[in-house]
Amino acid sequence: MRKVKILAITPYEGMGELLANAARERTDLDLTIRTGNLEEGLKIAQSMTLYDNYDAVISRGGTAELIRKNLSVPVTEVPLSVYDILRSIKTAENSGEKFAITGFGGITESAKILCDLLQLPATIITFRNQTEVLPEMLELKRRQFTFVICDQISFITARKIGINAIVVPSGSESIRTALDDAVRSVTSMTQLNKQLELFRAALLNTEGITLLYNSGKNLLFSSLLGDPFETQIDNEIHASLSGLLDGGDLSIDRKIGDRQVAIHARALSVSGERFTMLRVIEKNTIFPEKKNPISIFNESLEQPGAGSEQANSANLIGSTHILLEKYAPSSLPVLISGEKGTGKEKAAHLLYRLGPYSNRPYYVVNCSMLNDRELYMLLNHDASPFAEMNITIHLKEINALKEAQFLKLCTYIKDSDLFKRNRMIFSILSSDTHARKYQNYLSNQMSCLLLAMTPLRERTNDISGMAAIYLNQLNTQIGKQIIGFQPDAFELIKSYSWPNNLDQFRRVIKELAVITNTSYISSGDVNFVLEQEKKQ
Repeated sequence: MRKVKILAITPYEGMGELLANAARERTDLDLTIRTGNLEEGLKIAQSMTLYDNYDAVISRGGTAELIRKNLSVPVTEVPLSVYDILRSIKTAENSGEKFAITGFGGITESAKILCDLLQLPATIITFRNQTEVLPEMLELKRRQFTFVICDQISFITARKIGINAIVVPSGSESIRTALDDAVRSVTSMTQLNKQLELFRAALLNTEGITLLYNSGKNLLFSSLLGDPFETQIDNEIHASLSGLLDGGDLSIDRKIGDRQVAIHARALSVSGERFTMLRVIEKNTIFPEKKNPISIFNESLEQPGAGSEQANSANLIGSTHILLEKYAPSSLPVLISGEKGTGKEKAAHLLYRLGPYSNRPYYVVNCSMLNDRELYMLLNHDASPFAEMNITIHLKEINALKEAQFLKLCTYIKDSDLFKRNRMIFSILSSDTHARKYQNYLSNQMSCLLLAMTPLRERTNDISGMAAIYLNQLNTQIGKQIIGFQPDAFELIKSYSWPNNLDQFRRVIKELAVITNTSYISSGDVNFVLEQEKKQ
């Protein structure tokens, strides 16, 4: 008997692990698994079904709906069981934070039934359409909810406005149900294969590369010729496609290998139909890639998955987020000071993400990599981020500069009115020998707002919320279903001194998640891992 050939598009890697485990128990299907969320997942499905005949596609949530609308292959959606929702509720309860359950009916209807049966008090918000998501989330934030249990669309909105989110992961029960449904749907109906007629046209007489997409995000024209560099460009565009095509007219910068490109997206309208044209032009760079102290990010193009470490932050729990949210809307310069591992870089990224230039590039300059020549190039080269306007620049580890370099940099910033043209963020390691002197200068002479990062040993009340965030991320990344800690195990976590702060905390939680085979982490496992830490 021929095996049923199924393509699974999973929004996060942990779901792929569960699918693979369930497929090994069966002999009636041939399963291919790829990871991609929303438009990215649709693009993967379109590419793979174009050259191979699949009997069905399995996916979840908004990704499943997009694939269903754009492909003729039958799509089976992985359901969310009451067990999946209950695990997420218990995780949120263990955080000790005020939480709500939000999403479309697929989550909230089951959540209402579950909460009624178990008599669990819960705030549940059901969205009827996508336009309701943002105002409802803002209202929850106004009411001081710091956590939401949600679906993928709600998750993306939550991260944009600074609310920590727990995406309901699909458990093994739901995975097996989806495989059963997919096999049944294929064997009970005649497969209708419809090939899409595609064509490409080359526009070779203009500078750079040109690509044209229709409103369904399907590629109509491409001047890519397929050399190694252009293949890298193609991969980069695919990874950022949703942000490029949904953002209207947009200009962003990307590093591709040792080269830098500018990508310009322009919206077009022909006979009432919407198209987007992308132009990709190579730019000059200041430094060679191997010694490049500059990193570039573009928030508008990030595609957060359920396990994305960029989505949630320990800095959104406790008192730090109050200053973060007050500082973020301003374009005033900010100085972030703290011990090693306290989350300075993540705090800077949050200031950018929630700030006035989040739709523009974000440049991070690692000052520990700057010598005198490179500092001169940074201050004077036409391709320097200092020559840009309306962007965010983070000068990371500014304490690593020699005093003469530091003063030259500050003089340039003041004389060039850089604060007026861009958002400047400085971060400094408080234990460094230059820290106090540089911090006083930046605060008093440069009028920087100060954001002091509290060490983890002084944030014991926040640890439960942080642990809930990281465990939810790990559940989606490695396919676990951990709810929290046993009480005595959690007391060991709270009482530990955490000399390397959040960096060490995240790594320890990850090690515990890997070695734990039950729903709750035991004190034995915590003792074992912490003893290993003390030996380092």
